[in-house]
Amino acid sequence: SSLMAKPLSSRTHYVAASPSYVEKYGEPHTLSELNQHNCLIGNHNYWRFIEHGRERNIKVRGNLICNSGYALRDAALKGIGIVQLPDYYIEEDIHAGKLISFLDAHRESKEGIWALYPQNRHLSAKVRVLVDYLAEKLASS
Repeated sequence: SSLMAKPLSSRTHYVAASPSYVEKYGEPHTLSELNQHNCLIGNHNYWRFIEHGRERNIKVRGNLICNSGYALRDAALKGIGIVQLPDYYIEEDIHAGKLISFLDAHRESKEGIWALYPQNRHLSAKVRVLVDYLAEKLASS
């Protein structure tokens, strides 16, 4: 690629559900048990995991498909189903006990968040300021 790449931050995906969902339906203890649960689906109908040291995509099903992490978080908090979301959406809810995290042994390593922009000797000041701003703000959060 002819694009320049600058690392900005990283994220970790959690699989979680509300205590009320877990009380009513239980929690999956293995990846294969996900097909017995209502999974709240985001941009992809599969979730990524690590199993036996290898990446594994699990196709999930559910009654809610939405491209908003905030809406998926809200649905999980209301006990509608299980969600897989990055840490910045649900980590505080997990620490507060509003969501229960599971399948942690299969959680992927941290995933990079990158800025990609055209390679150019005279990079636009707007692009340079935006990339620097994102790097500073994401590094501090």
